[in-house]
Formats: sequence, C-alpha cells, structure tokens
Amino acid sequence: MNIAEYLEVTESHCRFLLPNTVSMVESVESMARAILFCRVQKIRKLLVEAAGSTQLTSPTLVDRFLMVEDWARAASGMVIVAM
Repeated sequence: MNIAEYLEVTESHCRFLLPNTVSMVESVESMARAILFCRVQKIRKLLVEAAGSTQLTSPTLVDRFLMVEDWARAASGMVIVAM
C-alpha cells in the first residue's frame, strides 16, 4: 500500500486516513510507515483517523503492546501520534 495516498500534510501536522480495506497487520505496518514519514519530514504531529476501519478485529493486550512498541520505534521520540 502506498501511504502517500492516505496522508495529508499541513503546516502544523500530518493526517493519516487509515484505509478500511486492510488487515490488522497491514494497518500496523502502514501506521509505522506514516510515523516514519513524519519523522523524516520533521513533522512533529500525526493525527491518525481510523474510525472507518470496520475490517479490523480487536487486538489482544499483547498485540497492543507490540504495535505500540513498533510505533514508538518508528517515532524515535520525535513524533506525537493521536488516534
């Protein structure tokens, strides 16, 4: 998936509209790529809109830990993410 299609960059932040046709694994990976994009572009704020993602299953506690760990690694302390 090309995340550039789902990113909107403004002066103050970046907005990522999570597509509703992807799996949980693809969602986690695409969010990590969006975070990395923001970090490389020196955009400190990322808003993720996932409300339309009806295909996703509820992640387990371990899943949540692992996905947030991936996102924290991608952010490297430089990107604030709101979902």
